[in-house]
Amino acid sequence: MSPTQLIFEPQQKDTAACIALAAFRFLQMGDDEPVAFVPSDQYVADKKAYLAAFAAAEKIALLPETIVTLGIVPSRPETGFGYLLVSPTAEDESTPRGFRRVTRFLEKPSEEHAQQLINEPDVYWNSGIIVCRPATIAHCIEAYEPDIWNSLKLHPLDADAAYAGMPRLSIDYAVMERAKTIYCIPVNCGWDDIGSWAALRRHLEGDDRGNIIQGTATLREAARNIIYVDSKQAVIIGVNDLIIVSNENGLLVCPKSEEPLLKRWLSEAN
Repeated sequence: MSPTQLIFEPQQKDTAACIALAAFRFLQMGDDEPVAFVPSDQYVADKKAYLAAFAAAEKIALLPETIVTLGIVPSRPETGFGYLLVSPTAEDESTPRGFRRVTRFLEKPSEEHAQQLINEPDVYWNSGIIVCRPATIAHCIEAYEPDIWNSLKLHPLDADAAYAGMPRLSIDYAVMERAKTIYCIPVNCGWDDIGSWAALRRHLEGDDRGNIIQGTATLREAARNIIYVDSKQAVIIGVNDLIIVSNENGLLVCPKSEEPLLKRWLSEAN
């Protein structure tokens, strides 16, 4: 890959800023072909179905000011994902064949609400994957969050200076919950978000006491732990249901039940 194909963020400002920066760079190069923005922390079992969804999404994303997102057919009442509500096919004749118009974004639900959602026919997991033209992102960001786009225009060659003037916002809040034309293509490809330590249980086999271990660790009287050590050997004795992570950035020891609060704790610590 050529260095000119890499776009680096000077700091973390959530997904609206990085997507706006990428779209701005494409437009600087005169490239307005549809582009896919894809989270890196995902697992896909059926690559053929997954890639076919992108091929279909690309054609619809060519339409003016149109955004396509991949909606994942839910397989369990997941409380760690957002959800998409889409229009019934029979009631929206203007929607391209095989697609559904997104009518609402739902935040991460309670367990009871998640159970209700997966039993409804017009509900999908929000994958966070979007396909659109850079000009569509430019239009939406400029309309809904002008501070982000204006900062890029003021500093077209200096990402550090541009980022200094940007708010920290997710693309869902900045664009997806406000844009007028968003289509969902339903996909059943064995997709999963592995952005949490607990998600490793769904994809890695545990030992005879249910411990998920990555790295070198010796366990005694320990059960149902998730353990990641990148270089040093760990000795873990007499503890259950913990997340234990040791790497060059430090040490984490956390009850699995408290992982949903981990992001907040880390932001407060920093």
